[in-house]
Amino acid sequence: MEKFDLMRLIYLLLLAVAVGGLIYNQFRGRWGEALRITITWLLIFIAVIAVYGLWEDIREALSPSQFTVASDGVVSLARQRDGHFYIDLVVNGQETLFLIDTGASEVVLSREDAVKAGVDLDDLRYTGLASTANGSVKTARILLDELALNDILVQRRVEAFVTSGELTISLLGQSYLSLFDKVIIEDHVMTLYVE
Repeated sequence: MEKFDLMRLIYLLLLAVAVGGLIYNQFRGRWGEALRITITWLLIFIAVIAVYGLWEDIREALSPSQFTVASDGVVSLARQRDGHFYIDLVVNGQETLFLIDTGASEVVLSREDAVKAGVDLDDLRYTGLASTANGSVKTARILLDELALNDILVQRRVEAFVTSGELTISLLGQSYLSLFDKVIIEDHVMTLYVE
């Protein structure tokens, strides 16, 4: 046992003796009351630990998981547990989940989402190059018939890209975000304004 651990053990033992002595002195002859108070404090302590351990799940249940749309063209997105913002858009008639990537320049579909949108992966020519956090990847330019956020923002003939690398979720970059009149991130909420 190291010296630091031994000192900590001695400190904890002295603290336990002091607290035990105080309890003994306060509740001498009233052991039923002492037991009731001890159980009450133990339950409070367990409840605090449980709330602390489940706080992320509780917060997620209390906050919206995706987005809310106000009638005046305002879209509010709650930051998710992983720190990112996500949004569902309709790509060529297929609902598709996007990660909003403010560091990305373009709209990039995962290979799976591209297939759902009717893109034939065998016809793609990977002639472009994109820099990512994981290095460079080849890209293929595609043209989407439609990219829609409910009826708030509907685009036709939208340029997008598919990468040769593995992408687990489609990315929504600046080319799409720039279509909004304002984008504000405040208090874990991203608000998109269409005027």
